[in-house]
Amino acid sequence: RYVPYSETQSTAVRDILFREAQGDIVLVLDTHVLLSSGSVDALLRLLSKPEHCKDMVHGPLVEQSGQRVIATEMLPVFRGGMYGIWHVDPRGEDPASPAFEITMQGLGTFAMRRDAWPGLNPWFRGFGGEEGYIHKKVRNAGGRVLCLPALRWQHRFLRPRGTPYPNTWEDRINNYIVGWNEIRYDLTPLVEHLA
Repeated sequence: RYVPYSETQSTAVRDILFREAQGDIVLVLDTHVLLSSGSVDALLRLLSKPEHCKDMVHGPLVEQSGQRVIATEMLPVFRGGMYGIWHVDPRGEDPASPAFEITMQGLGTFAMRRDAWPGLNPWFRGFGGEEGYIHKKVRNAGGRVLCLPALRWQHRFLRPRGTPYPNTWEDRINNYIVGWNEIRYDLTPLVEHLA
């Protein structure tokens, strides 16, 4: 079903997906993301196991050919006004490999059980601030953040019509401050980087 929503323009509208979903497992998939064949089956097999009932599952970002892995995770480092830099863990290069724990990953696609979603701060606006923050909330609630090598996805970064939400420094800084205060992260690295 299609649920129209225009009250806010933000990447944080992912919360609406979890509120509106009727199934037990929610797969978040940005409109400019494509999944590799077999990804959904592998994801459902993993999340159907009781030991993964609180886990957030990501997959490797692959290049347009679908062959080379660009990132299995993001490392918790600031660069260019963003928290998180792409990193490849060799365990994620073989789609048949088992899931493994990671610190964080981009939110172009991820999945978890609907009843385990910890929620995004309602004061988030525009773009940015979710990576790292939401992963810490999952861990605080007793879950893990996993990379499932079979959940391979492609991200179309170029958008001829631009982004459908605002992407301003003010919003990004707001989201980091709001989110990091919520999860009690030290704001010093944020301030030092953005200054």
